[in-house]
Amino acid sequence: AAARQWAAQLGIGVADTPAQLARFPAAYLTLARLKLAQRDEAGLPALLRRLADLGTALRSARFRLHVALLQAVLCARRGDVATASAHFGQALNLAETGGFVRLVLDYQEPALLRLLHLAAGGGATAGYARLLLGHLGLPGVETAVDPPPTLTPRELDVLHALAAGLANHDVAARLTVSVNTVKSHTRRLYDKLGVRSRAAAVARARALGLLDP
Repeated sequence: AAARQWAAQLGIGVADTPAQLARFPAAYLTLARLKLAQRDEAGLPALLRRLADLGTALRSARFRLHVALLQAVLCARRGDVATASAHFGQALNLAETGGFVRLVLDYQEPALLRLLHLAAGGGATAGYARLLLGHLGLPGVETAVDPPPTLTPRELDVLHALAAGLANHDVAARLTVSVNTVKSHTRRLYDKLGVRSRAAAVARARALGLLDP
């Protein structure tokens, strides 16, 4: 009821067109979150599909991540674990690529925690799932107890350069090496940290104490 009243005040609704959604994307995302929180699922699946399309059009990883998490929760509550896992896998991929940690953890949804444990068991995003579990301080989580990987001095140099936000050519100039050499060091760094992006590498390194918080 509260979600409907709030939406009515703004003049928005779950059946609105993609063009209407594009005018106020944040408001419609908030509407979807409110409806899910209040377990008011009427029209919600279709709204989330339109929001997913909007996120792709906007090229906003953060927006798409929010939508994928909401879709995962909705499907998990309905008992569709396979579809929920697919949406959550998309969310983890977006989170890892963009280095999003707090955004995922802030959802505090039991269904997502179960999906997180499932994802940590294996797959392309298992390492990032375990990293997120480690941030929750859960006992028995591999990333919370495993020692950090051993990095070479040059890999540490590259890691600090990534944390500073330097582009490859800037890192190469700082270290007086070629860009290809920087890329090689970066690939090895990713392998050791179990990540696939710069942002994820920095987040993982900070979680392991390899970088200052």
